[in-house]
Amino acid sequence: MPILRDLHHNIKVVHAIYPQSLGATGSGGVVSKIIDTQGFEAKEIAFHYGAIAATGATVGVKILEGDATGAMATVATSANLIGSPALSALSGLLGISATSARASGVSNKVNKRVGYIGPHRYLQVKLIPAVSGGIIAAVEAELATGDSTGHTLATRNPRSRAGRQSLPGHLERIDVRHELESCHCGHCQATLTLIGEDISEQLDIEPARFFVIRHIRPQYACRRCETVEAAAVAPAVIDGGLAAPGLLSWVAISKYLDHLPLYRIEQIAARSQVPLARSTLCEWIGRIGVALQPLADRLGELLRQQRCLHADETPVQQLDPGKGKTKRAYLWAYRSNDLAGGPPMVLFDYQPGRTGLHARNFLQDWCGHLMVDDFSAYKELFRQGVLEQACWAHARRKFFDLQATGKHPVAEEALQRIGRLYAIEAKGKDLDIEQRQALRAECSLPELQALHGWLLGLRPNVANGSGLAKAIDYVLRRWPSFADYAETGHLPIDNNAVENAIRPIAIGKKNWLFAGSERAGRRAAAIQSLLATAKLNGLDPAAWLKDTLEKLPVWPKSRIDELLPLKPINNSCYL
Repeated sequence: MPILRDLHHNIKVVHAIYPQSLGATGSGGVVSKIIDTQGFEAKEIAFHYGAIAATGATVGVKILEGDATGAMATVATSANLIGSPALSALSGLLGISATSARASGVSNKVNKRVGYIGPHRYLQVKLIPAVSGGIIAAVEAELATGDSTGHTLATRNPRSRAGRQSLPGHLERIDVRHELESCHCGHCQATLTLIGEDISEQLDIEPARFFVIRHIRPQYACRRCETVEAAAVAPAVIDGGLAAPGLLSWVAISKYLDHLPLYRIEQIAARSQVPLARSTLCEWIGRIGVALQPLADRLGELLRQQRCLHADETPVQQLDPGKGKTKRAYLWAYRSNDLAGGPPMVLFDYQPGRTGLHARNFLQDWCGHLMVDDFSAYKELFRQGVLEQACWAHARRKFFDLQATGKHPVAEEALQRIGRLYAIEAKGKDLDIEQRQALRAECSLPELQALHGWLLGLRPNVANGSGLAKAIDYVLRRWPSFADYAETGHLPIDNNAVENAIRPIAIGKKNWLFAGSERAGRRAAAIQSLLATAKLNGLDPAAWLKDTLEKLPVWPKSRIDELLPLKPINNSCYL
C-alpha cells in the first residue's frame, strides 16, 4: 500500500511499499525515497525483504528527521523474529549485528548511525511490526505522540537548503536557445508541440576589456572673421593624459583593494596587447592621490567631530635613498565609532615615525574618548584631556595566550568571564543607545564588579613577572578605562573596528612591499582612506572612484561633502 504524507517538517516519504504486496515467496524490496519540500532528493533507501516476507512478517517504514548529534536506525520486529533468518537478513542489510539484539517485550531495538541528508540532517528509520493490520495506525500514532521510548519528537525550524544559490538578478542574461534538430516525433513522425521550456543558468565572466574612447570635436570656421571654433576639452584629473577615469579607477582598485603590485598590473595589460609601463602606472597613482587629497582632508575633519574614536598604527616599509635598503614608517589609523551612529569612516595618516607627536598633530585640539591599546605614545594625549578607553580584546588576548600554551585554569576562568561581557554586547548590538545603556547597567556592570573583585583577590597570590601577573596587571592598572564603557550606551567594548580596517593594509604591503618616499606614502594613504571608507559604507569602490574622478576637476569646493564615499541618499547610485 503506497503512502504519500508529510511526516516531519520538510522531509516526506514519497513512495513506500509494504512487503505483503510482494508475496510470501517474493524476492523484491521496499524502496523509500526521501525528498525535501523543494524537491531536492536527499537520499534513497532500499531494503530487500525476501527473507522477512517468507516468514509472513509485515514491516512498515517510518522516516523521521533526527537531530544533528547523530541518527538511529531502530529496528523493531516481533519477538519471535529474534535470531531468525529474517532478522539476520535485515540486520545485514542495515550493517548491524543481529546478535546484539535483545528481546524487550514485543520489540527488539538495534541502534545504527545511517548518515547525512543534506548538511547536518539525519534519518531515523524504524521498521515496525504489523499487529492485526494496524501498521498504518501505529505509524501515525507514533508520529503524533513521539517515539516508542515515550520521547516527544522535537520540533525544528526548517533550515534553508544548502547548495547552489540563485544567481544575482541584476546580472545581464544572454539567452542561448538549443532547438531540436527535427520537430517531428522520432516514433510516429507527428509534429511536436511546444509545452514548455527547461531553463538553466551558468555564470560567466568577461575579463578586463580595454577599449579606446575617441573624443571627436568638429571644428567650425567663420570665413568672415577668419576664426575657428570647437567644443572645449573637458578638464580631467590628468589633463591630456592617456588614461580615462575608468582606467585610473581600475589601476587604483587593483593596487589598493586587490593588493596587486604595479608590475602585475603591467602584465595583465600586456596579455591584452596593451603596453602600460610601470613608470606610467606609478605616475597615475601619484596623480590620483594628489586629486583625492582634499577629500581625505575633509574626511579627517569629519572624524574629529566624533565624540569617540578608535586609533591604532601599523608599520610600513619606505625606501631609504642612498642606503640601498628600506626604513620603517607608520600608517596611523583613525576609525569612527559604529555605536554612535552615522556613516562609518576610517582615515590613514602616513607618518615617518611612531612618536605620540603624530597622533597629537592629527587630533589637534580634539577631546573625547579615544579607544587604544596601552601604547605609551598616547599617554600625553590623556594628560591633555583626552579620555582613555581600553580594549577588552587586548586584555582577553593576554589570557588567551596563557591558555594556548597549556591548560591554565585561571586563564580559562578569565576568558569565561570576559566572554560573558561579549555575550551581553551581542544582545545589545541592534539596540539604540538608551536601550544599550540600560542593558549594560543591568548586566555588564555586575559582571565587571565581580571580575574586578576576582582579579584583586588573585593578584597577591601570583608571582611577580609571571605571564599571569602581567595579564592581571594589564587590566587592573587601567581598570577605569576598561569599565567606563558599561556606564554608557555609545562607547565600544574593544578596538576591533580599527584593527579590522588595518588588516587589508597588512595584506597589501606583503605584495607592494614598500612606499617609494614619504610623499608617495601620503598619497597612498589618501587613496586607501577613501576606498576603505567606501567599503565600510557598502558602496562599490570602483564605481565611486570612477564617478569622483570624472566630477572632481570641475566640482566646487563648497560641495565637497557630496563627493565623499559615505552613504546618504545622494550616493545611492554606488550601492
